[in-house]
Amino acid sequence: MALFEKKTIIKNEIDYNKLAEAIVRANIKLKEQEKADENNTNDAKEKEWHKIIGIKDYPDSEKFFKRKIHEIRNDISLLLHIVFFQEKNAKYDVATFGLLKIATVSVFNLCKLIMYIFTLIFLVATFFTMSNKEWIFNFNPVYLLYAFLIFIFSRIFRVASFEIKNITDRNYLIGILSATTCFFAMIIAIIALVKG
Repeated sequence: MALFEKKTIIKNEIDYNKLAEAIVRANIKLKEQEKADENNTNDAKEKEWHKIIGIKDYPDSEKFFKRKIHEIRNDISLLLHIVFFQEKNAKYDVATFGLLKIATVSVFNLCKLIMYIFTLIFLVATFFTMSNKEWIFNFNPVYLLYAFLIFIFSRIFRVASFEIKNITDRNYLIGILSATTCFFAMIIAIIALVKG
């Protein structure tokens, strides 16, 4: 036996790029799993809520009149169940979330309506001006441009109101409602300062 044995030293080098990629992939997978679990929980809650308020699901492939009859039946069932709702059935925040959605959609619809009115005003101002209490034809392309831009913004608000109806994330919806409320409060404060 030799006095000094030759030992093989294995060099362990860590590839930090691969390690970082593996950690990122694991985080993405975890978030996807959490999202899937949350969606499954929300679906289960929605099914139980529909059962509580007597709403039945019908296939989307039904003909127009049959689908409308089922929608009316569900609306009547919802109305009756809400009128006679029992405290023991208040297990989830479906009604609260629904109210938040309605409030947010109402704000966006109000903005859309105001912008429609301003569009009409600018369209009238494009072709007519008032002078000595009489309407005079006077084409003004600048007002037409304003009318077009306001109309485009009103359509954006319309699309946003559709998107809000499809939101399922409660925190996201609360954030949108808070931001919208703050924005309108700021506008009202600026108007008050200008008038004061």
